[in-house]
Parts: sequence; structure tokens; C-alpha cells
Amino acid sequence: MNLEGQSWSSDEGRLRQLRAKAMAGVKDLVLRTKSGCLIAGREHYFSSNEEMMSAIGITKANSIIIKVKEEFTNEELDSYFEAAGIDTELPSWLPRKPLICQTIALLSDDELGSMFGATNNGVGFWNHFIKVVCKRDSRINTFFDEETIYRVFVALSRITRTRPANVGPISQRDLQEAFEAVVGQLPVEEASVMLQRLPSLGRIGAESQDRQFVDMFILDGLRAKDVSALSERDEAHRKSILLEQWSNPLAPLGQSILAADIKGRIDTYRQLANRAANSPNKTLASDIVSSMSRVEIDGISLSGITINGGTFTEFVLNETPLSDLYITDSTFERIILPNSPPNKLTIRSSLCSKVSGAASYSGLPAWIQLDIVDEFDAIQTVSQIRRAGLSPAHEILLAILKKTFNQKGAGRKEEALIRGFGSGTSRKLSNSIISILMREGILDRHKGDEGWIYAPQRSQTARIRLILEQLRSSVDPLWKDIDDLNR
Repeated sequence: MNLEGQSWSSDEGRLRQLRAKAMAGVKDLVLRTKSGCLIAGREHYFSSNEEMMSAIGITKANSIIIKVKEEFTNEELDSYFEAAGIDTELPSWLPRKPLICQTIALLSDDELGSMFGATNNGVGFWNHFIKVVCKRDSRINTFFDEETIYRVFVALSRITRTRPANVGPISQRDLQEAFEAVVGQLPVEEASVMLQRLPSLGRIGAESQDRQFVDMFILDGLRAKDVSALSERDEAHRKSILLEQWSNPLAPLGQSILAADIKGRIDTYRQLANRAANSPNKTLASDIVSSMSRVEIDGISLSGITINGGTFTEFVLNETPLSDLYITDSTFERIILPNSPPNKLTIRSSLCSKVSGAASYSGLPAWIQLDIVDEFDAIQTVSQIRRAGLSPAHEILLAILKKTFNQKGAGRKEEALIRGFGSGTSRKLSNSIISILMREGILDRHKGDEGWIYAPQRSQTARIRLILEQLRSSVDPLWKDIDDLNR
């Protein structure tokens, strides 16, 4: 049976009474039965286990509380999909939550291919999944259609933008105000169930009425949909949003979802980003600009937008080229540098947790100046090089240069130089790269007792050191020549 209720109040004591009243039928059934009962519900409907047991007529002595795992292990996931007859490999970004996996199991083969193909970024699946969640709850709470539930979700996601914990807290008053903003009136009795037991929300702690999002996968997408809807809202609404000071920006999934909605409306969102950059809501400007870097078009000019004091999670600069953009005194969780210098894009006096595409401060290109970087790409080993997000040809180039210029000895045997590159395409690439390095006078070779020996030309050491530091930011002709091999 499902735990439901039918009244609403923002007073904590009254809420307990209403939940107890809503459970009266369940409690009567439990007390009357002479057999055991299996009762399923969402943990956060009640504020504590003690309240739950009192409301449904059980005690610690005669009950066992079982909590479902939040996510499958890899082994459990494999077993679940095998039983469902599904043969697919989930991307690393997708949570292994039971409801998500159940949704996947119900997809057709064509849907699986389109949503989890090699180039998919999660947008298609998120859009499908949120519809499934809202439709599922609309069947439980027949007073509300799925569109109302979805819009309440979006309203709640905006509330979290200014909260210190990113995911909340969300108070009972917040729930009430989100409902009122969507429906146009205060919630009545029928609204209690939906607001108390919305999926993806959880209790913030024992004896607390406050809730918080427990699933960033859902929350990030909802925030993106909130931003994407701003172009359709009235001017008064947009002005109120521009006066807010958001502290929690979109994560990569949210950026990709917003990017899909921005495509075809670039000018509208460019204007909104410019307004946000000149308002208290710098995070909104950061969200739009970072999402534009993921829009699948040839390039976007930001028309001189300046963001001073922005907050970014991941700023991807190696996908859609951005130009005419100036960012100062901002914070980034991660910056992914482009493969070639951007046009009129400058980042100054900012902080970044990780830079991908450079190995040190000296490897940063002239157009980006960061005061603090916690972590650069580590490229000391082949496995680290592979995690740096470079192209296959550049990965092999770096591995060869590290094996020759950064290790002691007069040279490396051919077998040792190409070890780890496997066969087929990688082996062909390695042979082509070695040929280029010899043509450029970077490597020499001579016959040894057991085949060719490759030695570094030490006069090229300074050049090679700079390439290894700059990585994707390198303007050395060698980097471009190797990039051509990827095509």
C-alpha cells in the first residue's frame, strides 16, 4: 500500500495531526490484521521514524524497518538488466538509482540507442525520465496532472539556488509558496500528499520538517529548465529573477540541457546573459554563457559581455567556440581549455579548482590569467595522460615525448616506445607520430642490437617542455600537425 494524505498546513504540529489523520485507514487495517503487513512509502513523508510508527500503528518491537539502497552496485545493476533482457552500458554520469534503472528497462531498442549512444550527453534521457517521474506521481495523486507536478518541481529548484547547501533546505513554507506560484492559490487539503512526498526530496535530519533534494541528477536538469523558461515569462518576472543573487550554478548536465533549449534562440539568451551580467544575478549570466559553450553550432559571439564575479562549475571551451567575452574575478570548478586560441575571449583574476588542457601555470595561454589553480592535468603516466581528455593522437604524442625527453638514458627501444598503444589504429597513429617527430628533428634513431633505438634531440628540450605544459593551449606547429592525424 502507498502512504497518502489529504490535508495541508505549514504548522509543524498541525502537519503531524494531518498526517496521522491521513493514515487512519492504514492504521485501522494494520491493527485489525492477524497477519503481517508489508508497507511501502517514501521515508521523507514523515519527520521521523517514531512519528511514522505511531501514525500507522506499529512499534519497534513488532516491526522491521528496511531501507532500500539508494543505488545499485555494478553487480546488482548487471543482474537487474540481465533479468530485464537489456544489453546496454550506462554512461558514468548516470546515477544507478532503481527508478532510473526501471525507466531504462522500459525503453525500446531505438530509444536506448538514441539516449545512450557514444555522442549522447544525457539530455534526451533526462527529458524522458522527468516525464516518467511526474506521470508516475500524477497517477498516485489524481488531483494533480503531471504538468503541475513538473512546474512545482521547477519552482522548488529555483529556491535551492540561494541555499547554502546547494540542495536545500526547503522549508514547509517554501513548499507552500512553490505551489502557490504554480497554481495561483494556497494549497488546500488535496495538495498535502504531493507536497509532503514529492520524489527526489528527502528529510534534512531527524525531527525536521525541512526537505532537501537528494538527487542532483534531477535537480540540475530542473534548474536548467527554469532558466530556459525565462524567455517565455513576462518582463516583471525576469526583472525579479535578475535581482536575486544565486550562489549555486548549473552543473554539466544542466548546462547541456539548457544548451539544447538555447539552440535557435541564441540572440534572446545573449541579451538575457548581458542583462544578468549587469545585475546582482551573476550566476545566471554564468549559466547561460557556460551553456552556450555546449550549443552544437559553429560558434557564438557574446557581443562584448563582461561577467565580473561569476560562478561556474564546468566551463567547456573545446566544443563550441565562444568569442567577444570577458570574465573577471570569477570562480570555476573546472576549465577545459580549447584546442586553439579563442577570438577575443579573456579570463582574468579568477580562481579555478582544476584546469584541463594545461599541466602548470606556465602552460596557461596568454588570454587566461588565474590567481589560484588547485589542480592541473597530471601527465606523469600513460593512464594519467589518457584521463586528460586529449585526442587519441595527442595522447600518443605526449606518451612518446615523456618516454624520450623526461626519462634518463640515451634512447628507447622501439618496442618500449610504442608499448601500451595496442594494435590497429593506435599502432598506425604511433608510427605516423614517430615519423613526424623524426622529420622535425625531435627524435633521432639508430640501429641497436635488438632493433631501432630512438633518442631525443636535446636541443629541442625547451620546446618539448613547453608543449608538455601547455597541452591543448599549445601553438607549436607540431601540435597542429598531430591534430591533423585525428581527422
